[in-house]
Amino acid sequence: MTKVQLTGFQLKVIALLGMIIDHVYTHFGDLLGLPFWVSWIGRFVAPLFLFLLMEGFCHTSNRKAYFLRLLSGAGLMLIINILHNWLTGNYLNLLTGNFDIWLLINGNNIFLTLACFFLIFTLVDQIRKASSGSWL
Repeated sequence: MTKVQLTGFQLKVIALLGMIIDHVYTHFGDLLGLPFWVSWIGRFVAPLFLFLLMEGFCHTSNRKAYFLRLLSGAGLMLIINILHNWLTGNYLNLLTGNFDIWLLINGNNIFLTLACFFLIFTLVDQIRKASSGSWL
């Protein structure tokens, strides 16, 4: 009996497809008449990306470059979110009608989340090394 193994790239493609399905449901589910359970298809994506982040953290040869790539992705997503919210008018407070900076920058940004987790992994790794691994 042969074992089926997926590479990191294959897992990322599967996660990407799940994320696309989830975003289509979120933005167009009512228009397309999609049932609620369609949103469940994408719920595995964030934990899978965190798993892949930890794998990359443990096996990368240059953590600084890895972190900078995550920050670059976060910056690009921030720009995309700002453009999207500006073009769709999602920057006005519904109660007052005034401009709201938090609504302007609001949006999905998995890269910022992953960069924050990367910092947490780095902090835990530094604490582990400083204490000689006695508590981890």
